[in-house]
Amino acid sequence: MPARPPTTDTEQRVTRIRRVIPPIGGVLHLVQAVIFFGMNRPVQAWISVAAVLVFVVCAELQRRGLWRQSLWLLWLETTLHPAWLTVSFGVETLYPLYWIAVSAGSFLVFTDRDPERLPAALLPAIGAPLLFFGSPAPLMPVAAPIVHALAAVNITGLATALVVVVAVAVWSTDAAETALMAERDRSRKLLHNVLPVSIATRLEQEPGPIADHMDGVAVLFADIVGFTKLAAERPPAQLIELLNDVFSRFDTHADRLGIEKIKTIGDAYMAVAGLPEAHPRAASAAVAMAEAMREVVAQVANETGSDLQIRVGIHYGPVVAGVIGSRKFAYDLWGDAVNVASRMESHGEPGRIQVTEAVVQAAPELTFEARGTIEVKGKGQMPTWWVSP
Repeated sequence: MPARPPTTDTEQRVTRIRRVIPPIGGVLHLVQAVIFFGMNRPVQAWISVAAVLVFVVCAELQRRGLWRQSLWLLWLETTLHPAWLTVSFGVETLYPLYWIAVSAGSFLVFTDRDPERLPAALLPAIGAPLLFFGSPAPLMPVAAPIVHALAAVNITGLATALVVVVAVAVWSTDAAETALMAERDRSRKLLHNVLPVSIATRLEQEPGPIADHMDGVAVLFADIVGFTKLAAERPPAQLIELLNDVFSRFDTHADRLGIEKIKTIGDAYMAVAGLPEAHPRAASAAVAMAEAMREVVAQVANETGSDLQIRVGIHYGPVVAGVIGSRKFAYDLWGDAVNVASRMESHGEPGRIQVTEAVVQAAPELTFEARGTIEVKGKGQMPTWWVSP
């Protein structure tokens, strides 16, 4: 059964190394075949030609995904053939070096999950000294110049193979590290898009729950009035495009004013001034944000010919904020200030910005119009104000 395609960076690196071995082995044995034909050693020459065919078969097995069969065929060829040539021509030809190369290469072509990895590496490592020091006199002695020529060919071939394999391994490692860095940057960018930058940085440096208490925080809730009717009249794609345009403009103003968007729910928008870092004029910034949002919705209504309006509520006070979730992170806040701000929005009027007394006191430089006292769920009677047009 063909093996599954490589998935991890390590498997991809090993696969690249495996793929370059058959071509290298084929070329080296083709050179040997030419040398043996020149030496008038037809038996050794034709065996080298047969070895070239073995490497071709190994490449085909790899193409079909039969990696283990290809590896063991490579291993048998690169151990048995050098052993036979060592016995034939003597250790001075340096054929035992191939066993050392096979021993080291086994750690590159077999993964740590392959049970054959250690045997494939240990057997030639143990056998190489035996070939060097235990081989009998050569069965087919040749002249010293030929011995030296074979030794030079073997050293050159092994060095070339080593350079190519190491280059592929290094290139694969560099490619994997580059891909890893790109993925890390992408993950960091996504995290920074989901969470405030300072919170995302803290989460990266100190994984675990994040919870903060802040006193001077302005919480803003906004709801687009008339959007539900518009949703029933427009195609989904057009509707999402419109909402994305509105919220993107909101985000631009939030960045300009130092406001942190917390979340959107449907056509509702929640933002806060004074989190995660303190804001010297949180209440004023929240009001400026609300006024900018009102202008954006008016512009969009004019552009689309719709009757969209926005209803905004703001409250100022202490909150608890933190990151919740273990997989899909969310930065949120809790407390009475959040509930009251939500009530200011829901009890407000289209096109108006309703605030509490706490906002009026925290932003004395602004002009407000008293609305009077209204009944607020969970709070009873509360005096509220409108932000002056």
